[in-house]
Amino acid sequence: AEPPGGGKRSHLYLVVLVVAAIVYLGTVISPPSLMDDVDAVQAQIARNMLTSGDWVTARIDGLIYLEKPPLVYWTMAASYRIFGVHDWSARLPIALSAIALCWLTAAFGMWAFGKRAGFYAGVCLATCVGLFLFTRILIPDVMQTLTIALAMWACREDAKAQPAVRQAANDAVDAIDSMTRRLDALRSQLVGEIRVSDDAAAVRVDALLARCRQDRQD
Repeated sequence: AEPPGGGKRSHLYLVVLVVAAIVYLGTVISPPSLMDDVDAVQAQIARNMLTSGDWVTARIDGLIYLEKPPLVYWTMAASYRIFGVHDWSARLPIALSAIALCWLTAAFGMWAFGKRAGFYAGVCLATCVGLFLFTRILIPDVMQTLTIALAMWACREDAKAQPAVRQAANDAVDAIDSMTRRLDALRSQLVGEIRVSDDAAAVRVDALLARCRQDRQD
């Protein structure tokens, strides 16, 4: 497979990047402002890191806040340092992550299914309403998705060079598939047991109500 961005595919990657940039960078300075509680918390934590110099422990109002991994705070704080503390500079790292994810999706699609499928996959993700809405607030899910996808791409590149790695990756996929099937079977079994328990409880409740009515009549 050709490397991403090389050969005849480069113009397709460029189109995907331009579409994604228009969508995400073009709206990064538009309303709404950082009014949501999630927005305010994430942005303030990054600002605290920048002003305090403590880039290890996230804090909000003096309290340690360990709800999210620190990567999103680091990138936002770096954006603050470069561009200043603004609403749009807080949103910029997540917008760039979304653009990179669209490019990587196109790369995966072109590798697996061909140029046309990869191009449509990248453009589809760039214009996806759900991804757009979730990048309008400072939720780092798109950044997490990008890092996982990059790890998968790196594994693919390594597997091309090392057959043993390819076999280990296939074995891992088979193990995950087997575990998923077992979890599904366990879930079905548990749901069935819960339904049986609910039915038994309903029968006991009906019997108790009938007994209460009988006692009232007597």
